[in-house]
Amino acid sequence: MGDRAIKLLRDIQSGALDSSSSVSDLLRKCVALGGASGSRDLVAWASSELNGYRGNVGELPSYRKVPAPLHIDGIAGWNQFRRMTIAPSSLPEFAQDAIKEEVSLLQGIGTLEELVARSDGDAVILSPPGSTELVRLWNDELDIDTQEIHRLYWAISKSEIAGVLHQIRNRLVTLIAEFDIEFETADSAGQAVDRAFRSRWEMGQE
Repeated sequence: MGDRAIKLLRDIQSGALDSSSSVSDLLRKCVALGGASGSRDLVAWASSELNGYRGNVGELPSYRKVPAPLHIDGIAGWNQFRRMTIAPSSLPEFAQDAIKEEVSLLQGIGTLEELVARSDGDAVILSPPGSTELVRLWNDELDIDTQEIHRLYWAISKSEIAGVLHQIRNRLVTLIAEFDIEFETADSAGQAVDRAFRSRWEMGQE
């Protein structure tokens, strides 16, 4: 592993310790570092974090599963209600097992960063997949002329999404620290990167 890879390692270290640096930019450097060092595991993890885990839900790290209350908007009689909290047990029976008070954040890190930056208030609003059709079926099931549900969604605290970004930043700091330890006994810098990635720190699943 040449000078370029060493520079990438130090750039990642410096950026990870700087809270103003973009996590997306750090992950791109991790992809480049994985290529330079021959670490396919590092390339795979960093690429999944950048591009999202769509189609790979089974590989979603636990830190990307965050709590979030369910809310509905609608009307009841002459009154309009917004952001009414409901329990999953209030949903139609066929949806109760599929929609919980937890969100799997499958989006790429850049999207999560933008959601936090652009959302007003203290929460990010996301709708469960198929929620439009679910709301239609739910209203049909209720069959109440004076009541109608307009929208079903999660209100995810911005601090929960920020916590995901912090988890990744912390893992990058750990990667560099582990590399510095492994480099003393590894046969090559590339081997040190692989060991650093795998020792006590499985980034893809924690």
